[in-house]
Amino acid sequence: ILGQVSDPAAQQLLSYGLESQLALAGFEFPIHLDRYGLNATLSYPVTGLFLSILPAYRAARFYADAEALRVDAERRTVGLRAKEAFYGLARAKGALVISEAAVTQARAHEQQIGAMVSAGTAARVESMRIRAQVAAAEGRVARARGAVAVASYAVRTLLHEPAELALEIGEDLAAPVEPAHGTVEELVVQARDRRPEVRALRMIADAHSAERDANAGSRW
Repeated sequence: ILGQVSDPAAQQLLSYGLESQLALAGFEFPIHLDRYGLNATLSYPVTGLFLSILPAYRAARFYADAEALRVDAERRTVGLRAKEAFYGLARAKGALVISEAAVTQARAHEQQIGAMVSAGTAARVESMRIRAQVAAAEGRVARARGAVAVASYAVRTLLHEPAELALEIGEDLAAPVEPAHGTVEELVVQARDRRPEVRALRMIADAHSAERDANAGSRW
């Protein structure tokens, strides 16, 4: 082909073209085996996040906090019942001590009246009257012992203690009670802010409000 071209510049240009074609004649594209392809798509509901998901999450948190406060309120209620049962037992034991002292005093008075009746310085009706007083005092002792038994049973039930456990008063009931600080209005405000039952009601109200927002946001 070069011999048929007489122009030297054209021969040189044609020679470069033929050399380039000869160089590309032995070229092969590489074949890669074991190739894998992976495509992924991420869809994030921005509108649903702010209008539905976050309000629903807040509602769930409010419900959880309200349930924790309800458990705390129930625990406090059980503690209050235990205190009431304990002081009821203390009151019953105090009444029993007073009743037994009244019986002792009535019997001593009965002996005095008996001696006076024997000496003729008192009428027999006085002896009958004092005997009635002794019987009434003994009846009060029996009722007081029954009250102690009932109060002891209540305390043992709340403490899950066996029936044979003897209960004693370990608190100094004669000690002065520390007065509450603040006015009645201030104490009422503190009670409203601190009582777990009131706080739980507020949490439930907030949860209902958040639920309404979540339901309204899910419509979009």
